[in-house]
Amino acid sequence: MKENFCQYVCPYSRVQSVLYDDDTKQVVYDTNRGGDIYTKGEKSIFNIKEWSNNEECTTCEACVKVCPTHIDIRKGFQFECINCLECSDACSTVMGKLGKKSLINWGSTNSVLNKINTKFFTQKNI
Repeated sequence: MKENFCQYVCPYSRVQSVLYDDDTKQVVYDTNRGGDIYTKGEKSIFNIKEWSNNEECTTCEACVKVCPTHIDIRKGFQFECINCLECSDACSTVMGKLGKKSLINWGSTNSVLNKINTKFFTQKNI
């Protein structure tokens, strides 16, 4: 019941997609380091054909297991995400054991993926 409320009734999940842009602080999966592990156009099929040795994601799915709304942050922005950062904590634990930084970060899409410094206040915030 709680998950359905978050996904279908809570106004936060519906409003956030309208208010967010590439400079909005949110939970972001770093595809530059972790790789885009899903096939374009297919929702949940793991794409082994395009997998290379450059990706750091171990596909342990710890981020998916701890998510209260059961989404996969590696697919990109999803309206069900409530920005609780449980996925980031789980990824930090796994990647820390390997001596690496987490692949899931709190920041804007521009700051994490494009390495562009973003301002705290943007035109949408003012």
